[in-house]
Amino acid sequence: MLQRKGNHLNFESFCGIPGGPSFGVYIRDIGFHKTPPLHVYGPAVRDYWLIHVVKTGKGWFMKDGIKTPLSAGDCFFIRPMEVTTYCSDESEPWQYFWVGFNGKFAAELAEFALPGVSTAHVGKQSIAAIEALYRKYDSQESVNALETLSGLYEVLAKIKNSVSPEQKSPTDVVDEAIRYVENNYFRSVSISALADALGVARTYFTTEFTQRTGVSPYAYLTDYRIAKARELLAESDLRVSEIAYSVGFSGVERFSDMFRRRTGLSPTEYRRRVNAEKTE
Repeated sequence: MLQRKGNHLNFESFCGIPGGPSFGVYIRDIGFHKTPPLHVYGPAVRDYWLIHVVKTGKGWFMKDGIKTPLSAGDCFFIRPMEVTTYCSDESEPWQYFWVGFNGKFAAELAEFALPGVSTAHVGKQSIAAIEALYRKYDSQESVNALETLSGLYEVLAKIKNSVSPEQKSPTDVVDEAIRYVENNYFRSVSISALADALGVARTYFTTEFTQRTGVSPYAYLTDYRIAKARELLAESDLRVSEIAYSVGFSGVERFSDMFRRRTGLSPTEYRRRVNAEKTE
């Protein structure tokens, strides 16, 4: 059962709902606050992930000594054990919604939605999504775990879609590219299409990626595919042709050539060596 505390809904008891934290992410609380002028919170820390979305009014958010003015349609994002302070404006105090969440996959989910970002302009759709989540649970006396997660994912999806490329740092762009490669290496991956999807020019993307990782995006993709192929050669009885297609190569010859270049062995030779080492 959720617990009501003033103008927010506390989900700490949600930990007791079957299937809640076992999903890897669960909501800690949801709230709405119409703040008085110069209402300040902090400096303080939370032990969970927390997103505020400003509905109306103005205020400021401070992290690491940097004060950022915010207004309607903006959000600020607080990570666990991060010292922050925020304060409403004197003449136009803000109203905001918030949602806090935690769990073993919370960090991955949060950084995917707002990679490296503490503040961003997220617009009306994000406001509508988080308000709908709040209104929904403001009217209920019990919580369905799947519905809760659905609402949280909707909020994070709207926020992610609203963050423009200009708000992303080079680190954010590279991190997103790495995640994409690691989740889609088995598909046909175009570096140009990937740069377009990230909202940056290919030349800029290639330069930043290479500086960060030490290799080009294409080399990173190929290395990752070969690493996955080595795992399959060592741990499965799949044919070489099946492995080639499973890790994203369009043909066996191309796969064998790239595999030899990076390991000094053909796929078959590599498998024999690994199997021999297992029996020693």
